[in-house]
Amino acid sequence: MRPVLQLHEFFVEGNDPFASHVLLNITEPSTPEEMDKGYFFAVCEISGGDNKYISRAQEMVDEIENSYYETGDEADRNSLEIILDKINQQFMAIAKKDSPLNCALGAIRQGDVIFSFCGQPQMLLFYKHRDQYDKMDLIAENTGDENPEDRQLFSQIVQGKISANDFFYVSTSRVADYFSHDRLQKIISSRPPRQSAEHLQKVLSELKNNLSFGGIIIHRESEGDEGVMPKISLPKKGSVKSLANLFHTEQNTARILSPSIFPRLPDKAPPGEERALPARPAPARLAHLRQHASRTAPAKRIDYSAALRALARGAAAFLRFLTNALIWLAKFFIAVFAGIGKGLGLIFIVAINYQNRRGLVLGHYGRQWRAYKDFIKRMPLLTKILIATGFLAAIGLVAGVSYLKMKQKQDNEERAAKSAIETIRGQLTSAESALIYNNSAAALGQLTEAEALLQKLNCEKKPGECGELKSQLDALFAKTRKETRARAEMLADWSALSPGLALKLVAMNKEIFGYGPTTSLLYYNFVSKESALVPGSLAVNGFARAAAPKENDFIALLNDDLKNLSVFKPKDRAWQSIDIEHPSAGAATLAISVYNRRMYTVSDKQIYRHDGIRAGYGRGKEWLSEPAELSDTIDLVIDGDLWTLSKTGRLQKFTGGKKQAFEITGLNPALDSADDIWTYTDLNYLYILDGARERIVLLGKDGQLQRQITALELKGATGMAVDETNMSAIFVSQGKLYQISLK
Repeated sequence: MRPVLQLHEFFVEGNDPFASHVLLNITEPSTPEEMDKGYFFAVCEISGGDNKYISRAQEMVDEIENSYYETGDEADRNSLEIILDKINQQFMAIAKKDSPLNCALGAIRQGDVIFSFCGQPQMLLFYKHRDQYDKMDLIAENTGDENPEDRQLFSQIVQGKISANDFFYVSTSRVADYFSHDRLQKIISSRPPRQSAEHLQKVLSELKNNLSFGGIIIHRESEGDEGVMPKISLPKKGSVKSLANLFHTEQNTARILSPSIFPRLPDKAPPGEERALPARPAPARLAHLRQHASRTAPAKRIDYSAALRALARGAAAFLRFLTNALIWLAKFFIAVFAGIGKGLGLIFIVAINYQNRRGLVLGHYGRQWRAYKDFIKRMPLLTKILIATGFLAAIGLVAGVSYLKMKQKQDNEERAAKSAIETIRGQLTSAESALIYNNSAAALGQLTEAEALLQKLNCEKKPGECGELKSQLDALFAKTRKETRARAEMLADWSALSPGLALKLVAMNKEIFGYGPTTSLLYYNFVSKESALVPGSLAVNGFARAAAPKENDFIALLNDDLKNLSVFKPKDRAWQSIDIEHPSAGAATLAISVYNRRMYTVSDKQIYRHDGIRAGYGRGKEWLSEPAELSDTIDLVIDGDLWTLSKTGRLQKFTGGKKQAFEITGLNPALDSADDIWTYTDLNYLYILDGARERIVLLGKDGQLQRQITALELKGATGMAVDETNMSAIFVSQGKLYQISLK
């Protein structure tokens, strides 16, 4: 098997051709003489050029391409060197100081590569050395000290050889801003060229920065490889055609893309038809020229009468066939239903012995059965053998067809699984690349698609690969979600102190207090590590909400009737019922908070502010200037702004009596459930407890996700208190008190 060269390109067109304009040309020879010249390529980038400069650069590339195949080699100079000498004189105006042109062009023929360049394009050779790939920067290797007054575009010719298993890479200079040489080496040497080109194109297209990018990847397979003919991977704008064996010039080559102005397209026109001249597109603003202009023949005159006669004949034939088929089907079904009806009638006669005819029917079938057996006995041996052989052959045929179908199905499933695994790996690589550039949204999209594909994959047949992909997916998800897995430490088991579980927490000095609708107050002392039930002197079953002022001198508790308040003073362990006047009689209080010695309460549509009086708190005044939807509120915290949290995870911000625009960003999974919230004026973050997803979410007060803390012990957690100084949280879950680090 002769060596085979695989060529794949990638191209991303930006929205601003004057900021970045890319010319990507690949030309295929069409005659034996041109095949000796090899395959011409050009990769050029114009940065900040005007329309005139872009047109002039396109004209230059077209001139080099056309002249290359029309100019012969001389004794001491090859054709490319001869052409570039003329180009340097003809297009001297392009070679101005601080030229915006970065261009690499050359040809590949008979295993050799010859090229020249201007500016700083990227040209790399990845070659195998001691079972691993090394890289060579062909631009850096061939860039020397140049005379500042020397304004030639192409000042030197470089010639080399592409060996088996080498990768030859050419691209525009801006690709280096997003892919280092080491990263390119890792991507290109670890996967097929097609996948490398697709990966580079996908990542660059997701940047959406109005810049254009382009390049080619050439790989020479080893002589022992027996792969299919190489194919060119192209964007949707161009066609995709296979590239023939570049080293076996006697063979017919497949079609490859080339610029539209190239005049030697060898398409054969049908006999008797003239060949149309190729259309020449306007050179300005063209980001990517891919193939020769199509040669369209003059339109044929259509004989409509002949077409109508042919259509009528076809319709008549189809109607005759359809009529015969329907008649045959009708006769078949009539015969079948008649046989079934006769059989059912005979069974009915035998079952009920209708008119004593059971014996006659059974005798008739007995005689028929004996006649069949006698017929088979009298049958010649050869006939029996042929019938048996035919029967066995039919069974074998059915079994063989069934096996082939099953094998085909298995092969299709295997190919689909391999394709899905490759797709998942590509998406994981794309997500990893997006994370490098802090594009969390793009990374999350890639990971979500990869997760959906992995869920559809039959992992029972590929447990190893599925496990590896699942581990990579989980690691990247955790990185994208800013997720930290922690382990909580149990401080106390409160379930033994009271039959009702402590559902919510309030912190005060060196103690943490727990309360619930069916339990009295419980406490845990951080110094003595003591847990106990606080004796209650009030006729109250339990408490629904609690709040403490920053002075930490009392705890205000909303009774389980959602109307009255109780006060507990930890210093002397004293209880007291206090007054609070609600402006709406009979309305339930959903949440409370104490701020600047005032009590704030939440109802269905309004937040009320109660000033302190001697007996408790006075009549509430409407704090919101317009009603808001607060019917599902479970908690209220104040840090100067008012924050309400609902059971469905809806977080609302209010300032100066008005609702403010607020959105949580960067959080995945989205907050669709919540159990508690914690913040204050001197705290940096909003802390939200989500027991359903076993996490504590830390949000900046602008809504941006800071991190997520997850732990198995957080499952079913209902109450939380935060110590931001030590970056730790206390939470209660299923009657047990835990402490967890938030770092």
